[in-house]
Amino acid sequence: KWHLMKMHTALLPSLLLLLLTAAEVPGAAATSASCGYNGCPAAVPRRVNLHIVPHTHDDVGWLRTVDQYYYYRVQFILDNVIRELSLDSKRKFTYVEMAFFYRWWREQSNSTRDQVRQLVANGQLHFAQGGWCMNDEATTHYADIVDQQTLGMRFLNDTFGDCARPRVGWQIDPFGHSKEFAALLAQMGLDAFYFARIHFLDEVQRVITRRMQFVWHASRDLGSPSADIFAGDFVSGYCYPPGTNYEGGDQPVQDDPQLHDFNVAEAVRKFIVQVDLLRLAHRTSHLLLTMGCDFAYENARKNFKIIDKLIAAVNANTSQHNLTAYYSSPDCYTKAVNDEGLAYAVKTGDFFPYASGPNSYWTGFYSSRPALKRLVRWASGHLQAVKQLAAVGPAVLGDASERLDRLRQAQGVAQHHDAVA
Repeated sequence: KWHLMKMHTALLPSLLLLLLTAAEVPGAAATSASCGYNGCPAAVPRRVNLHIVPHTHDDVGWLRTVDQYYYYRVQFILDNVIRELSLDSKRKFTYVEMAFFYRWWREQSNSTRDQVRQLVANGQLHFAQGGWCMNDEATTHYADIVDQQTLGMRFLNDTFGDCARPRVGWQIDPFGHSKEFAALLAQMGLDAFYFARIHFLDEVQRVITRRMQFVWHASRDLGSPSADIFAGDFVSGYCYPPGTNYEGGDQPVQDDPQLHDFNVAEAVRKFIVQVDLLRLAHRTSHLLLTMGCDFAYENARKNFKIIDKLIAAVNANTSQHNLTAYYSSPDCYTKAVNDEGLAYAVKTGDFFPYASGPNSYWTGFYSSRPALKRLVRWASGHLQAVKQLAAVGPAVLGDASERLDRLRQAQGVAQHHDAVA
């Protein structure tokens, strides 16, 4: 049975988050008036606000290894995104996978690091979830999830301070979602949880009843509000709205009337068609549009330049369609929806099993590759034991601390939804 309640505004931070944020961070960006929720664009009243969220989903291993993905693609994505953000303070970008960002950060010069710190402090570069990877939720153990989240969050805190603290969960690709994982995110102090893969019949029903967003009561044992989290499913997936994958070859917005194929009016019309479809599934006046996909923004220059034109064209005719578009982030979208003060339905169970269509149930990975699953559990047991020894005192580890870090990182990668799953 569905009930209605007011969306909560904040969750008590867990001991994990307190440990991550309590220490003074040398050289990290201090808390800024322009980062976090403070750096969010002001909502335009009595209009539909379109939150344009540029992002990339960089699998920590899939068709290539982690290092191959980094050298072939991810390092160039980060290089180009940072360059484009620095050219225009209105632009924003959301990044997730710390396994890649950590590799990239180690290679940067001091001047580039200062530039990135400024982008974080300005509220232009956002981090969602903050874990080492986007972990699976069906075959992972909670201790390994906490470890990989801690590894990524600690790196962000040590590097950037509170401005980089993730405020939302971003599980857009894992194959189904568990209430236990939602409860963990809530206890880590995250305010929202977004994803894109639920059973297709469940999704159809949610679209019809406009219940794509809800408050997840994720644990009976912990109760409210410590295990409650605002959650939402992306009905159209996590990639670009149709017709806006400019990097992938979709027709760009051509806004010079002196050139052939001037198409601003047509580009806006097609874009609004997609927006109207989203409006049918949501009750809020704020809509989040995921402008990105797998390993997107290798050509960040092309993407941002054309999205700039699309936003300008939409905003030039607000009287016709009552829409306002601007660059945003999952954090800012969460704040805007919360500020509306609407009541939302409540969910208590899991989103398992995941089915993408009739006779397309994603359940084989629950038990496939048992040797790998056994290896992950075995390594996890050793990691927990060594961590407990290390807690006794640094002298116990001796010169093994570097190997312990390597084991933490390897275990973090293994929790990825294309690894242990």
